[in-house]
Amino acid sequence: MSAQYNPYESPQAPISAPAAGPASLATRSQRFASAFIDNLVLVPIYFLQQEYLYPKVTAEQEHEMFVKHGILGGMKELAPPPGLALLGIVIVFAVFLAVNFAFLKNGQTLGKKVMKLQVQNRNGDSLPPVQDLILKRYAFLYAVPSLLAIIHPAFALVWLLDALLIFRTGRNTLHDDLAKTKVVKLGI
Repeated sequence: MSAQYNPYESPQAPISAPAAGPASLATRSQRFASAFIDNLVLVPIYFLQQEYLYPKVTAEQEHEMFVKHGILGGMKELAPPPGLALLGIVIVFAVFLAVNFAFLKNGQTLGKKVMKLQVQNRNGDSLPPVQDLILKRYAFLYAVPSLLAIIHPAFALVWLLDALLIFRTGRNTLHDDLAKTKVVKLGI
């Protein structure tokens, strides 16, 4: 008896697993969206600090400081006292860790989880230890530029430099270089 064609039968094509290989790097826009989500979570903390932790400055005082000292000098005059600024940095970093700690063991933050991205060691597909992620990536990304900005507001440009380095060929930032990591897309 010969097999008859049945148009309602499911296809009988052989199924093969996808070829294993290194994960592809996250795009710049995916990384931007991930960072945007991570920072969006921190916006209420920044607002609360401005409202309740730092001294109030009127618009007239602000204008006077910028006219008298220029842009960078005015920023320095408007900066909170170093002790309060340090407390603010500790609070923001603690909130970042509280929100993201459960994700870090998978090489992710909330933003990376949403965008289906993962931080991996640059040489291979292994995950960096959580303490390396905290100390080498996120402490640098959030805390170090903030600490330097206490000394002088111009040091906040470290954030800009870090972000602009994403336009290099390997799409890696300064904090990627320091931690020897890469950000990759996870399988869909």
